[in-house]
Amino acid sequence: MQPINFTNFLLLSMMSKTLRSLTVFAAILVGSCGSDGAGINYSTNNLPNTVSTRWEKYQALEVLNDQPYSDIDTRLTFDFFKPDALRDKVLPLVVFAHPGAFVFGNKGDYATRQLCKDFTRAGFATASINYRKINFSLNNISEKARKRVIMEAVADARRAILYFKEHHTSMGIDPENIHFVGYSAGGIIANHLVFSNEDEVAGYVHDGKFTEGLFEIPSNELIKSAVSISGGIMDERHIDDRDLDSLRLLLIHGTKDGIVPFGKGRPFNAFIRDVDISIAELFFELGLSFQENGIEEKEIIRRFSIKPGVRLPAGFLKGLRNLLVSDDICGSSCIAQSMRSNKNIRIIPIIDAPHSFMLNKDSGILNETYGIMREQIYFFIESSILKIEGLQ
Repeated sequence: MQPINFTNFLLLSMMSKTLRSLTVFAAILVGSCGSDGAGINYSTNNLPNTVSTRWEKYQALEVLNDQPYSDIDTRLTFDFFKPDALRDKVLPLVVFAHPGAFVFGNKGDYATRQLCKDFTRAGFATASINYRKINFSLNNISEKARKRVIMEAVADARRAILYFKEHHTSMGIDPENIHFVGYSAGGIIANHLVFSNEDEVAGYVHDGKFTEGLFEIPSNELIKSAVSISGGIMDERHIDDRDLDSLRLLLIHGTKDGIVPFGKGRPFNAFIRDVDISIAELFFELGLSFQENGIEEKEIIRRFSIKPGVRLPAGFLKGLRNLLVSDDICGSSCIAQSMRSNKNIRIIPIIDAPHSFMLNKDSGILNETYGIMREQIYFFIESSILKIEGLQ
C-alpha cells in the first residue's frame, strides 16, 4: 500500500477561499519533535473515503447528562455520549475538558459539547467533565491558592478517568483505550495529566482525600493519548519522559495566543489593555462561546458586583489577570522544545491565530478552523488506537 503523507493531505484540505487568508497551518510541524518533520503517514485503508461523511456516520445519540463521578469536596458531574446504534458495543472513550481560565465555563460549553457530539457521530464514546474552579474575590487569593485550584482540577480529571475505568462494563467503553482532550484550561489539565506526578499535585492539594488512590496508575496506563489545545504547563520542571512510554501527546496552539503563550511567558497578555470590553468579548478572549454562557454572564455580574450591560473596565481585566497567575507558563512550543527528542510528542502551530481561534468573533459560533482542528484530533487519536491494537 502506498502511504499518504498527512501534511500534504492537510495542505490540500486548506485550499478553501475562506481559510486562505488565515494561513492557519502554513507552518505545520506535525511530528517535528524527534522525527524528520515529514508529518504523520497513514495507510490508504486508514483514511475515510470522504472527510464529510465521518462526522455524520451515527446521527442518533444516546446522551446521559449530569452523571456524578465524585462527591469529594463538591459534587462533580459529566455528560456521556454514545452512538445509539453502537449502544451494545465496546468503544474507545474520548474525554473532553472545557475552557474558562479555571474560573468560568462548564461541561456544557458550546465548543466542548460540539466536539463530544462530533466524535460520537464518528463512532466514539465521549464524555464532557466538570472540574473544580477558583472561588474568590479580586483581592483574597494567594499564588499558592491559584496553583492549588489547577492541581485540584488535574486531580478531578484523574478521578473522572478512574471512574470511567471502574464502570467500563456498564458504560460499554474500553478501559485500555481512553483519550483526553482539553482546550485552554482543559489543555493545561491535559498536559498536567501527562507530566505531573503525585508529589507535584499533592504539594498543592494538602488534604489526602483529594489525591488518595489517584496515582496508583501511571499516566501511560491511565490514558493512551492526550490533546492539549491552547494549553501549557505551570512549571517547566514537571516536563520529563518518566510516564510517556506509549502515551502520545498532541499540542495545538495559535502562535499569537494572548491568553496562554505559544512559547514561554506570562499568561493573559490580552487582558493588558486600556479599553473596556463587554462580557461577551471576555468570553471570546477565553475561548468560551457567549452563545451558550448566559448563566456564566449572570455569575460574573453577581460575583464581581457588575451592573448588567456595563462593559468591563481595563482595571478589572488587569485585576483578573493578576488574580489568575503571576508566574510564567510554559506553552506548547516550550513543551515541544523541552521534549524535542521524544517522538510521542507532536505540535501543530496555528500561524497568527489567537487563543480563541475556533470561534467566530462576531457570532461566537464555531468557524472553519474548528473543522481542520477536529480532523487533526481525529487522525491523531485513530493513530493512537492503531498503536494500541498493534496495527501500526
